[in-house]
Amino acid sequence: MNHNSQKIKTVLEILKDEVAGNVSGALEKMSKGYSQTWMYQTKNGDTFPHDESTDDESMEDVYHIKDRQYHIYNITESENTVIVECVEQYPDEKTGKLYRTPEILVMEFEGDKIIRGRHYCDPKISYLEISDEMLKDAYKGHEPLIVIK
Repeated sequence: MNHNSQKIKTVLEILKDEVAGNVSGALEKMSKGYSQTWMYQTKNGDTFPHDESTDDESMEDVYHIKDRQYHIYNITESENTVIVECVEQYPDEKTGKLYRTPEILVMEFEGDKIIRGRHYCDPKISYLEISDEMLKDAYKGHEPLIVIK
């Protein structure tokens, strides 16, 4: 993995911004036409929900989660795209239950800015109590390459 690639650095930095709750830092990495699509169906039946808002207020919902972490297992890029295989985890503020969701993040670039993001996951898995042992089994004992916390 080439950690020196500017596009990979940008994706890792935007994930760090999300973990830190740094909306303005994340916005600097997004193009004006940025859009985010979640590649699943919501509990309400919405298929492929998306958001095209790129302002501080609209992003607060995502960026306020405390103690979020990204455990990155694979990261690769092509000319204009970075793909990340990771597990996102965070505790529920009310119950303390730890949620873990395996995800694939696809970030498309226009120049040096992220223009589009797609998140692939099964949201039902988020509500399971996935243990460290289950993750080790799923990843065949491989440890994350990078942990962002």
